[in-house]
Amino acid sequence: MRLYLATMPEGWGHSRNIDSKYVSGNIMHTQLGKLNSKFRILISYWYYKNVDIEEMLYKYYTDIEMDIFADSGAFSAMTQGVDITRKEYADWVKRWEHLFTVYSNLDVIRNAEKTWENQQYMEDAGLKPLPVFHIAEKFDWLEKYIDNYNYIALGGLVSTGINYNKRMAWLVKCFRMANNKAVFHAFGVTTWEVMSSFMWYSVDSSSWGSGFRYGTISLFDHNKGKFNKLTLGDYNSCKQNAKLINSYGYDPMDFAVRERNDRNKVCAISALSYIKAEEYLRRRWGKVKLPGMGSGYKGYLADSGGLSLSSDYYMAKQGIKVYLGGWSQSDLENYIKVKQGNRDE
Repeated sequence: MRLYLATMPEGWGHSRNIDSKYVSGNIMHTQLGKLNSKFRILISYWYYKNVDIEEMLYKYYTDIEMDIFADSGAFSAMTQGVDITRKEYADWVKRWEHLFTVYSNLDVIRNAEKTWENQQYMEDAGLKPLPVFHIAEKFDWLEKYIDNYNYIALGGLVSTGINYNKRMAWLVKCFRMANNKAVFHAFGVTTWEVMSSFMWYSVDSSSWGSGFRYGTISLFDHNKGKFNKLTLGDYNSCKQNAKLINSYGYDPMDFAVRERNDRNKVCAISALSYIKAEEYLRRRWGKVKLPGMGSGYKGYLADSGGLSLSSDYYMAKQGIKVYLGGWSQSDLENYIKVKQGNRDE
Protein backbone atom coordinates (compact mmCIF):
# COMPACT_ATOMS: atom_id res chain seq x y z
CA MET A 1 0.00 0.00 0.00
CA ARG A 2 1.09 3.56 -0.71
CA LEU A 3 0.25 6.11 1.98
CA TYR A 4 0.34 9.73 0.83
CA LEU A 5 0.47 12.86 2.99
CA ALA A 6 -1.30 15.95 1.73
CA THR A 7 -1.05 19.64 2.52
CA MET A 8 -1.48 23.04 0.92
CA PRO A 9 1.21 25.38 -0.38
CA GLU A 10 0.87 28.80 1.25
CA GLY A 11 3.91 29.34 3.42
CA TRP A 12 6.18 26.90 1.56
CA GLY A 13 8.66 29.71 0.99
CA HIS A 14 9.08 30.01 4.75
CA SER A 15 11.15 26.85 4.67
CA ARG A 16 14.26 28.90 3.98
CA ASN A 17 14.03 29.98 7.62
CA ILE A 18 14.26 26.44 8.98
CA ASP A 19 17.19 25.71 11.27
CA SER A 20 20.10 24.22 9.34
CA LYS A 21 20.53 21.28 11.69
CA TYR A 22 17.48 19.64 10.06
CA VAL A 23 18.96 19.71 6.55
CA SER A 24 20.59 16.61 5.11
CA GLY A 25 21.87 15.74 1.64
CA ASN A 26 21.89 11.97 2.04
CA ILE A 27 19.40 9.98 0.01
CA MET A 28 16.87 8.37 2.33
CA HIS A 29 18.19 5.25 4.08
CA THR A 30 17.69 3.97 7.60
CA GLN A 31 20.19 3.16 10.30
CA LEU A 32 18.08 0.11 11.11
CA GLY A 33 17.52 -0.95 7.52
CA LYS A 34 13.76 -0.94 8.02
CA LEU A 35 12.48 2.11 6.13
CA ASN A 36 12.45 1.79 2.36
CA SER A 37 9.53 4.01 1.36
CA LYS A 38 9.59 7.06 -0.85
CA PHE A 39 8.39 10.35 0.56
CA ARG A 40 4.79 10.36 -0.65
CA ILE A 41 2.66 13.48 -0.70
CA LEU A 42 -0.69 14.50 -2.13
CA ILE A 43 -1.17 17.91 -3.70
CA SER A 44 -4.36 19.47 -5.06
CA TYR A 45 -4.87 21.68 -8.09
CA TRP A 46 -7.11 23.96 -6.05
CA TYR A 47 -4.21 24.91 -3.77
CA TYR A 48 -1.25 24.47 -6.14
CA LYS A 49 -2.62 25.99 -9.35
CA ASN A 50 -0.40 29.08 -8.99
CA VAL A 51 2.67 27.27 -7.66
CA ASP A 52 5.66 26.43 -9.86
CA ILE A 53 5.85 22.80 -8.74
CA GLU A 54 9.09 22.09 -10.58
CA GLU A 55 10.81 25.03 -8.91
CA MET A 56 9.44 23.95 -5.55
CA LEU A 57 10.80 20.43 -5.96
CA TYR A 58 14.17 21.73 -7.14
CA LYS A 59 14.53 24.06 -4.19
CA TYR A 60 13.40 21.76 -1.42
CA TYR A 61 13.20 18.13 -2.53
CA THR A 62 16.09 17.35 -4.88
CA ASP A 63 17.79 15.18 -2.27
CA ILE A 64 14.94 12.74 -1.60
CA GLU A 65 12.91 10.38 -3.77
CA MET A 66 9.39 11.74 -4.16
CA ASP A 67 6.07 10.11 -5.07
CA ILE A 68 3.38 12.70 -5.83
CA PHE A 69 -0.35 12.04 -6.04
CA ALA A 70 -2.27 14.93 -7.63
CA ASP A 71 -5.98 15.57 -7.29
CA SER A 72 -8.32 18.38 -8.24
CA GLY A 73 -9.29 19.62 -4.80
CA ALA A 74 -12.88 19.74 -6.07
CA PHE A 75 -14.38 19.22 -2.63
CA SER A 76 -12.37 22.09 -1.12
CA ALA A 77 -13.36 24.35 -4.02
CA MET A 78 -17.01 23.38 -3.63
CA THR A 79 -17.01 24.23 0.08
CA GLN A 80 -15.76 27.71 -0.89
CA GLY A 81 -18.50 28.11 -3.50
CA VAL A 82 -16.19 27.84 -6.51
CA ASP A 83 -16.34 25.43 -9.47
CA ILE A 84 -13.25 24.04 -11.16
CA THR A 85 -13.54 23.69 -14.92
CA ARG A 86 -12.29 20.49 -16.47
CA LYS A 87 -10.21 22.44 -19.00
CA GLU A 88 -8.26 24.35 -16.37
CA TYR A 89 -7.65 21.18 -14.37
CA ALA A 90 -6.63 19.21 -17.48
CA ASP A 91 -4.25 22.00 -18.53
CA TRP A 92 -2.64 21.98 -15.06
CA VAL A 93 -2.21 18.20 -15.13
CA LYS A 94 -0.66 18.36 -18.60
CA ARG A 95 1.83 20.98 -17.42
CA TRP A 96 3.05 18.94 -14.44
CA GLU A 97 2.20 15.38 -15.50
CA HIS A 98 5.87 14.42 -15.72
CA LEU A 99 6.21 15.03 -11.97
CA PHE A 100 3.16 13.03 -10.87
CA THR A 101 3.05 9.32 -10.10
CA VAL A 102 -0.73 9.39 -10.41
CA TYR A 103 -3.45 12.02 -10.80
CA SER A 104 -7.17 11.67 -10.28
CA ASN A 105 -10.15 12.71 -12.35
CA LEU A 106 -12.01 15.97 -11.71
CA ASP A 107 -14.86 14.46 -9.73
CA VAL A 108 -18.17 16.23 -9.29
CA ILE A 109 -19.68 15.73 -5.86
CA ARG A 110 -23.13 14.10 -5.99
CA ASN A 111 -23.08 13.87 -9.80
CA ALA A 112 -21.77 10.51 -11.02
CA GLU A 113 -22.71 11.21 -14.62
CA LYS A 114 -20.78 14.47 -14.74
CA THR A 115 -17.79 12.77 -13.10
CA TRP A 116 -17.86 10.12 -15.85
CA GLU A 117 -18.06 12.84 -18.53
CA ASN A 118 -15.00 14.53 -17.04
CA GLN A 119 -13.16 11.21 -17.12
CA GLN A 120 -13.86 10.87 -20.84
CA TYR A 121 -12.94 14.52 -21.47
CA MET A 122 -9.53 14.11 -19.85
CA GLU A 123 -8.87 10.87 -21.69
CA ASP A 124 -9.80 12.53 -24.99
CA ALA A 125 -7.22 15.18 -24.10
CA GLY A 126 -4.56 12.46 -23.94
CA LEU A 127 -4.52 12.06 -20.15
CA LYS A 128 -4.99 8.96 -17.99
CA PRO A 129 -6.66 10.12 -14.78
CA LEU A 130 -7.59 7.83 -11.92
CA PRO A 131 -11.41 7.43 -11.99
CA VAL A 132 -13.37 8.31 -8.85
CA PHE A 133 -16.43 6.59 -7.37
CA HIS A 134 -18.28 8.12 -4.40
CA ILE A 135 -20.01 6.50 -1.49
CA ALA A 136 -23.42 8.07 -2.31
CA GLU A 137 -23.48 6.86 -5.92
CA LYS A 138 -25.22 3.82 -7.36
CA PHE A 139 -23.10 0.70 -7.62
CA ASP A 140 -23.87 0.54 -11.35
CA TRP A 141 -21.22 3.22 -11.74
CA LEU A 142 -18.63 1.19 -9.83
CA GLU A 143 -19.40 -1.82 -12.01
CA LYS A 144 -18.83 0.36 -15.06
CA TYR A 145 -15.50 1.54 -13.70
CA ILE A 146 -14.37 -1.97 -12.82
CA ASP A 147 -15.17 -3.09 -16.37
CA ASN A 148 -12.93 -0.36 -17.78
CA TYR A 149 -10.22 0.36 -15.20
CA ASN A 150 -7.96 -1.59 -12.85
CA TYR A 151 -7.20 1.27 -10.41
CA ILE A 152 -10.08 3.31 -8.94
CA ALA A 153 -10.34 5.96 -6.23
CA LEU A 154 -13.10 5.75 -3.62
CA GLY A 155 -14.36 9.10 -2.31
CA GLY A 156 -16.77 10.34 0.31
CA LEU A 157 -15.25 8.27 3.11
CA VAL A 158 -15.09 11.29 5.40
CA SER A 159 -18.73 12.19 4.87
CA THR A 160 -20.32 13.20 8.18
CA GLY A 161 -23.75 12.11 6.98
CA ILE A 162 -22.86 8.40 6.81
CA ASN A 163 -22.08 6.49 9.98
CA TYR A 164 -19.12 4.19 10.50
CA ASN A 165 -21.00 0.89 10.08
CA LYS A 166 -22.56 1.98 6.79
CA ARG A 167 -19.19 3.14 5.46
CA MET A 168 -17.58 -0.18 6.36
CA ALA A 169 -20.44 -2.14 4.77
CA TRP A 170 -20.12 0.00 1.63
CA LEU A 171 -16.39 -0.69 1.45
CA VAL A 172 -16.92 -4.43 1.87
CA LYS A 173 -19.26 -4.39 -1.12
CA CYS A 174 -16.80 -2.37 -3.20
CA PHE A 175 -13.99 -4.85 -2.57
CA ARG A 176 -16.25 -7.81 -3.28
CA MET A 177 -17.29 -6.27 -6.59
CA ALA A 178 -13.65 -5.63 -7.55
CA ASN A 179 -12.91 -9.35 -7.10
CA ASN A 180 -9.24 -9.07 -8.09
CA LYS A 181 -10.13 -7.14 -11.26
CA ALA A 182 -9.30 -3.75 -9.76
CA VAL A 183 -7.57 -2.15 -6.78
CA PHE A 184 -8.58 0.96 -4.85
CA HIS A 185 -7.22 4.26 -3.60
CA ALA A 186 -8.94 5.69 -0.51
CA PHE A 187 -9.37 9.45 -0.44
CA GLY A 188 -8.95 11.12 2.94
CA VAL A 189 -8.65 8.12 5.26
CA THR A 190 -8.33 9.38 8.83
CA THR A 191 -8.99 6.22 10.87
CA TRP A 192 -6.64 3.28 11.32
CA GLU A 193 -9.57 0.87 11.28
CA VAL A 194 -10.47 1.83 7.70
CA MET A 195 -6.84 2.00 6.60
CA SER A 196 -5.90 -1.39 8.03
CA SER A 197 -9.06 -3.43 7.41
CA PHE A 198 -8.86 -3.55 3.62
CA MET A 199 -6.22 -4.38 1.04
CA TRP A 200 -5.84 -0.88 -0.36
CA TYR A 201 -3.41 -0.21 -3.17
CA SER A 202 -3.00 3.36 -1.92
CA VAL A 203 -4.51 5.82 0.54
CA ASP A 204 -3.99 9.43 1.53
CA SER A 205 -4.38 10.71 5.05
CA SER A 206 -4.31 14.02 6.88
CA SER A 207 -4.09 12.41 10.33
CA TRP A 208 -0.30 12.76 10.38
CA GLY A 209 -0.81 16.52 10.83
CA SER A 210 -2.64 16.27 14.15
CA GLY A 211 0.58 16.91 16.07
CA PHE A 212 1.42 20.32 14.67
CA ARG A 213 -2.25 21.29 14.30
CA TYR A 214 -3.78 20.04 17.52
CA GLY A 215 -0.86 19.00 19.72
CA THR A 216 -1.52 15.25 19.55
CA ILE A 217 0.86 12.99 17.61
CA SER A 218 -0.29 9.64 16.27
CA LEU A 219 2.77 7.48 16.94
CA PHE A 220 2.79 4.10 15.24
CA ASP A 221 3.88 1.06 17.27
CA HIS A 222 4.93 -1.56 14.71
CA ASN A 223 5.18 -4.27 17.38
CA LYS A 224 1.52 -3.88 18.35
CA GLY A 225 0.29 -2.78 14.93
CA LYS A 226 -1.52 0.31 16.17
CA PHE A 227 -1.18 4.02 16.77
CA ASN A 228 -0.53 5.48 20.23
CA LYS A 229 -1.60 9.02 21.09
CA LEU A 230 1.24 11.27 22.21
CA THR A 231 0.18 14.63 23.68
CA LEU A 232 2.71 17.41 23.29
CA GLY A 233 3.67 19.07 26.56
CA ASP A 234 2.19 16.19 28.59
CA TYR A 235 4.94 14.55 30.66
CA ASN A 236 2.93 11.43 31.53
CA SER A 237 1.92 10.83 27.91
CA CYS A 238 5.53 11.11 26.78
CA LYS A 239 6.75 8.92 29.65
CA GLN A 240 4.31 6.17 28.67
CA ASN A 241 5.60 6.31 25.10
CA ALA A 242 9.26 6.92 25.94
CA LYS A 243 10.58 3.62 24.55
CA LEU A 244 8.60 4.09 21.34
CA ILE A 245 9.85 7.66 20.93
CA ASN A 246 13.42 6.45 21.49
CA SER A 247 12.94 3.78 18.82
CA TYR A 248 12.26 6.63 16.38
CA GLY A 249 15.57 8.20 17.35
CA TYR A 250 14.17 11.08 19.41
CA ASP A 251 14.41 12.30 22.99
CA PRO A 252 11.02 12.03 24.76
CA MET A 253 11.73 15.28 26.59
CA ASP A 254 11.64 17.15 23.28
CA PHE A 255 7.93 16.39 23.22
CA ALA A 256 7.19 16.42 26.97
CA VAL A 257 8.46 19.96 27.60
CA ARG A 258 6.55 22.68 25.76
CA GLU A 259 9.59 24.91 25.47
CA ARG A 260 11.42 22.12 23.63
CA ASN A 261 8.60 21.34 21.21
CA ASP A 262 10.11 21.87 17.77
CA ARG A 263 7.87 21.90 14.69
CA ASN A 264 10.61 20.24 12.63
CA LYS A 265 10.75 17.26 14.96
CA VAL A 266 6.97 17.08 15.34
CA CYS A 267 6.55 17.01 11.55
CA ALA A 268 9.33 14.48 11.11
CA ILE A 269 8.22 11.97 13.74
CA SER A 270 4.61 12.28 12.50
CA ALA A 271 5.62 11.54 8.91
CA LEU A 272 7.92 8.71 10.02
CA SER A 273 5.02 7.23 11.94
CA TYR A 274 2.91 6.93 8.81
CA ILE A 275 5.81 5.59 6.78
CA LYS A 276 6.16 2.85 9.39
CA ALA A 277 2.40 2.23 9.28
CA GLU A 278 2.64 1.81 5.51
CA GLU A 279 5.45 -0.71 5.85
CA TYR A 280 3.53 -2.57 8.56
CA LEU A 281 0.55 -2.95 6.21
CA ARG A 282 2.82 -4.05 3.39
CA ARG A 283 4.05 -6.87 5.62
CA ARG A 284 0.55 -7.68 6.82
CA TRP A 285 -1.16 -7.88 3.42
CA GLY A 286 1.78 -8.83 1.25
CA LYS A 287 1.82 -7.52 -2.31
CA VAL A 288 -1.38 -5.76 -3.35
CA LYS A 289 -1.03 -6.18 -7.08
CA LEU A 290 -2.37 -3.74 -9.61
CA PRO A 291 -3.90 -6.09 -12.21
CA GLY A 292 -1.53 -6.23 -15.15
CA MET A 293 1.06 -4.03 -13.39
CA GLY A 294 3.09 -3.77 -10.19
CA SER A 295 2.40 -4.29 -6.52
CA GLY A 296 1.37 -1.62 -4.07
CA TYR A 297 0.46 -0.40 -0.70
CA LYS A 298 1.18 3.25 -1.00
CA GLY A 299 0.33 5.73 1.68
CA TYR A 300 0.23 9.41 0.80
CA LEU A 301 0.46 11.98 3.57
CA ALA A 302 -2.20 14.67 3.53
CA ASP A 303 -2.87 17.81 5.51
CA SER A 304 -6.18 19.63 5.51
CA GLY A 305 -5.24 22.23 8.09
CA GLY A 306 -3.57 25.41 6.89
CA LEU A 307 -1.63 26.27 3.78
CA SER A 308 1.81 25.14 4.87
CA LEU A 309 3.75 22.92 2.51
CA SER A 310 7.18 23.96 3.70
CA SER A 311 6.23 24.15 7.33
CA ASP A 312 4.79 20.63 7.18
CA TYR A 313 6.15 18.51 4.31
CA TYR A 314 9.51 20.23 4.16
CA MET A 315 10.14 20.01 7.89
CA ALA A 316 8.99 16.40 7.88
CA LYS A 317 11.33 15.58 5.02
CA GLN A 318 14.31 17.32 6.61
CA GLY A 319 13.77 15.75 10.02
CA ILE A 320 13.34 12.31 8.50
CA LYS A 321 16.54 12.62 6.52
CA VAL A 322 18.57 13.56 9.60
CA TYR A 323 17.09 10.58 11.45
CA LEU A 324 17.84 8.24 8.56
CA GLY A 325 21.17 9.74 7.53
CA GLY A 326 22.83 10.24 10.91
CA TRP A 327 24.77 13.35 9.89
CA SER A 328 26.87 15.38 12.32
CA GLN A 329 26.33 19.11 12.78
CA SER A 330 29.51 19.92 10.82
CA ASP A 331 28.42 17.63 7.96
CA LEU A 332 25.12 19.46 7.76
CA GLU A 333 26.72 22.90 7.82
CA ASN A 334 29.17 21.92 5.06
CA TYR A 335 26.32 20.52 2.98
CA ILE A 336 24.35 23.76 3.30
CA LYS A 337 27.37 25.81 2.18
CA VAL A 338 27.81 23.60 -0.89
CA LYS A 339 24.12 23.78 -1.79
CA GLN A 340 24.06 27.57 -1.38
CA GLY A 341 27.22 27.88 -3.47
CA ASN A 342 25.73 25.80 -6.27
CA ARG A 343 22.56 27.89 -6.33
CA ASP A 344 24.55 31.13 -6.38
CA GLU A 345 26.33 29.86 -9.49
